[in-house]
Amino acid sequence: MKEIRKLVDGERDTMHWLWSWRKATCLMILAVLIAAPVFGQESVTQYMEGKFAGEKDAQSNPLWFVAGLGCGPFGVAGAYLMKPSPSGGSMVGKSSDYVLGYTDGYRSKSASKNGVMAWAGWGSWILLYLALGS
Repeated sequence: MKEIRKLVDGERDTMHWLWSWRKATCLMILAVLIAAPVFGQESVTQYMEGKFAGEKDAQSNPLWFVAGLGCGPFGVAGAYLMKPSPSGGSMVGKSSDYVLGYTDGYRSKSASKNGVMAWAGWGSWILLYLALGS
């Protein structure tokens, strides 16, 4: 009877330890899940600030008009495929998240503006062709 009693007590101790370990693990995971958005919020905010600033500073390059005029659809495709790089002057002293956001925003907006310039060049070529060819 004493042997059975020791076996039952041993199982209780094991179950108690296992239950405590599970509770501790669950509490730790819960704490990490609750704290993650709070600590990660600043980097998201800096990234978005950088992205908006990059989109605001993005400029089109008038050479893409010439590329659209001279190369037609290939100039338009090149304008969208080639991503321009921003100058580093506006990113001095900023966080890495801000720089990443600025670069992403600048590249996407500049590529879009360059594409518009290339379309305008190709459209001008078509209008010239129609006006002079007819």
